[in-house]
Amino acid sequence: ADTIETNIVAFRRYGDSVYRDVATRLAGYYLDHGKNNKYVVNDPTVGEGWLIHDYYHPAGMENHTSLNHQLQAVHSFLLLYESEDNPEYLEFARKMINGIKITRDMWIMEDGNLEYAYMPDGSMGLVDYDYLTYNDLLNVQEALVRITGEVDQDLQILMESKRLWMDRNNVSGYRKTEDMTNPS
Repeated sequence: ADTIETNIVAFRRYGDSVYRDVATRLAGYYLDHGKNNKYVVNDPTVGEGWLIHDYYHPAGMENHTSLNHQLQAVHSFLLLYESEDNPEYLEFARKMINGIKITRDMWIMEDGNLEYAYMPDGSMGLVDYDYLTYNDLLNVQEALVRITGEVDQDLQILMESKRLWMDRNNVSGYRKTEDMTNPS
């Protein structure tokens, strides 16, 4: 996902179609990976959501889905959608966002920090980064506001929980931004 984003940014900056071609080829690979290597979660209100496996294994072994990887992929596909106006990219990002929305409360730990990963057995585990996941949430929110004009309330809840945890634990270095609860 990082490489997709890097190539989109390079294409926007330099206009060289080589960057665009690399981004869309990588997106094709990731779309295939996501469709074939995911946990499907459902909610009667939200619908179907996908938590994409972090890693591919040729034997098809399941592995975890880390929140920060999921968010970075969402962000990359939202950037692709903005650049390419391809509804498949937006739909893929929405399925991944829905996966986060449906499992939202599972990500929030008792102390307000966020869990790092959704594990193959449906439990949560591993240790989240101090602020990387917060930055990823912020990047996705900003892209969603540009595309839809609205803040996703579930992502906002995750951001606020992580932000309170960071403030209580003197974590700095995270991206600062204006209040996005009212984007207009």
